[in-house]
Amino acid sequence: MRDASSPILEPGTGARADARPAVLADVQGSRRESLKSTNTNDRSAPVIEKWIHIDTSAKPPQKQVVDELKEKRPCIEALATYNEHHAKQEIEKHTRPELMTELKSARESIEEKNERARGHSKAELAKNVHTSVVEEIRQKRQSIEDFTSYAAKQKSEEVYRAQTNPALVNEIKMKRGSIDALTALHNQNSTAAIGVN
Repeated sequence: MRDASSPILEPGTGARADARPAVLADVQGSRRESLKSTNTNDRSAPVIEKWIHIDTSAKPPQKQVVDELKEKRPCIEALATYNEHHAKQEIEKHTRPELMTELKSARESIEEKNERARGHSKAELAKNVHTSVVEEIRQKRQSIEDFTSYAAKQKSEEVYRAQTNPALVNEIKMKRGSIDALTALHNQNSTAAIGVN
């Protein structure tokens, strides 16, 4: 065994006397206010790195990947900020607890209304509509209206109304003049009121 506890001085070299025992005796003998406690470098407990799960033995990333990350750094930071602002803790700062409790209690009715609105939405109704038929009706709207007007003019009073309620038909025939006069008066008053407004 090689004992290296005590230094070996070569011949011809001098050494000063060790000052540590005198300093230690001075410190222990008198407690001075000027002496401050020092932090010792205690390495008895192991230091665990923060990112110990990262494999440091792996190959370094490709240069093009690093360059791409550097180019997209503002976008990444903006996305990180967006995620922070939309985190649960951040959103809860701007919500009212009593309102959230009320919404949670009415959750079933809200979902039912949403489902009903979704079922009657334009997109859902469009699934059950034949667009070709609707387009054909739009193109033939004028001819349909003309035919309807023609059928109304040609229909005799004895065909439908007389069979449905003959007494009513007879009463209308008797009072046709007064009905036409009241209709004209009503139309005249409506036109005057619209003109004033």
